[in-house]
Amino acid sequence: AAGTGARTGPDPPGADADGPDLPAGEADDLVEIGRRLAEAVRVPVRLADTAYAVAASFGLVVVGPADVAITAETLLHRADLAMYSAKSGKNGLLTVYDADLAAPDTVPALHTALAAAVRDDPSGGRLSVSLRPVVDLATDEVSAYQARMEWHHPRLGVLRPQRLAALGDSAGTGPTLDRFLLRHALEWIARRTPPGARPAAVHVPLLAARTTRAGLTAEISSALADAGLPAGALVLDIRGTRRDRDLDATAQVLTRLHRMGVRIALGEVGSADTTVDSLRLLPVDMIMLHPAYTALWVDPSTPERLRIFTDRFLTTVLDLEIEMIAEGVDTTWTARRLLERGCHLAIGDIVDNRSPPPATAARA
Repeated sequence: AAGTGARTGPDPPGADADGPDLPAGEADDLVEIGRRLAEAVRVPVRLADTAYAVAASFGLVVVGPADVAITAETLLHRADLAMYSAKSGKNGLLTVYDADLAAPDTVPALHTALAAAVRDDPSGGRLSVSLRPVVDLATDEVSAYQARMEWHHPRLGVLRPQRLAALGDSAGTGPTLDRFLLRHALEWIARRTPPGARPAAVHVPLLAARTTRAGLTAEISSALADAGLPAGALVLDIRGTRRDRDLDATAQVLTRLHRMGVRIALGEVGSADTTVDSLRLLPVDMIMLHPAYTALWVDPSTPERLRIFTDRFLTTVLDLEIEMIAEGVDTTWTARRLLERGCHLAIGDIVDNRSPPPATAARA
């Protein structure tokens, strides 16, 4: 079973920088109680003749008599830090809070701050959604937008999409971030679509492994309806297919969404995180070339064998009438080479400059 987080309280709250202000024997007793509780939770339970393993992560905060100024909010914050440290697996089932966990760049502190940002708690900073244009190199027209999410951390500055996604996965907030990005991206498109006009498409990234979670189809339908947009306005950029343990189940969900009118893109093609076998299993309308693969395709210094393989694979994709979007297009030379090869849709610095940057959709 998946690990879950649990806070123990009164886990006698927090400790000062030098550790808990309690006699050593009493503090040790509290830690032992916490460990026994964690072990008890791990005992498998039997339901309908099937044994299920249970896992939990515990954060323990010890408060001594001298900690008279500690507040409930501080206590819960410290418990969160200890719990997220336990979830990281570095200290086993139980982690006892100490001041080192509060450093803003530690994983537990980042997890705690991100959880606060997701709850709209200003102490965690602010999440924002920006949209980059997907430009047709042949016409200079914007054909769609790519949604990206950033986190404005109160002390560390802006955390970019890739790092934010990794933190969301490890903190267990990935699905919540998915919903935030989806709704804000669709709302942004809806606000900028004149009445009666066809809305621009918006690409929203989604990990393949999270496509099969319960309620996803309903969430997407609800977000489209609330924004007043047709299903065709949404393109799901499916990423991380190599990490997906059940691509067949993913294909079933994506096929249902595809029949609704949602378009499917295979993201980061050419990276180690994407399996090309996805093209056979998933209802793919388009592929997104990883920036390194874009460079490999157009660079004349690419070794001949690799160049032939890459060129024939991508030419076959185009022959199958699967749209191709090249990411990392940062020079006019790269744009020209892509057009020569039949790829006319691009994302990157060069096309950002051809279109006014879209405003940022941010949580108020």
